[in-house]
Amino acid sequence: MKRVCSLVMAMVLCLGVLFLAGCGKKEEEPTESFTKTTHTTAKLLNIEIPITHIEIESAMGFEVEKPTVINDGQSVFTRSVDGKVSINISMTEQTADQFSQSVSKIPGVKEAPNLGEKAYWKWEKGNGALFALNKGYGISCTVIGTGISEDTALIDSRAIVATIIGKM
Repeated sequence: MKRVCSLVMAMVLCLGVLFLAGCGKKEEEPTESFTKTTHTTAKLLNIEIPITHIEIESAMGFEVEKPTVINDGQSVFTRSVDGKVSINISMTEQTADQFSQSVSKIPGVKEAPNLGEKAYWKWEKGNGALFALNKGYGISCTVIGTGISEDTALIDSRAIVATIIGKM
C-alpha cells in the first residue's frame, strides 16, 4: 500500500510540476478531437501530442478506447477496452533543469537509457511511469493495470514515448 501511495503521490507531484512549467501561457479550451488516425492537440499549452489512436494500440498490443484530453489540456488518457489497463500521456514545455528537478523528487526512479535526451523509469507493482526529455519537452507515459508486468509496461511505455520523440 505504501508503494502505491508513493507512486500516486509522485505522479501527482509530476503533474503539478508540469502544470507549473506551463503557467503563464494563454488559456484555451482543450479539444477532444481524436480519431483513429489524427493527433490530438492539448490546446491549453498549444502543444500537439504527436501520437494517434492506432499508434497507441500498436504500442500497447491491444485495442484501447478513444483517447481523451484531460488535466486542462496537458494529458491524453485512454484505457484498454476491457478496462484493465489505463494509459496517461503528458507533454509540456520544460527546460533540462525543470525536468531534472521534477524527476529528482520522485523516489526510486532509474535511468532509462537510449530514449530522448534523458529518460527515467519508475515501477511499483502494476504501475509504471516513464519520464523523458526531448527538444525542450517533458514527456511522461504512465501505464497502470492489473496483472501487467514491469517488462511489459516499460516496453509499451517506451514504444509510445519513442513514437512521440520520432515525430518531434
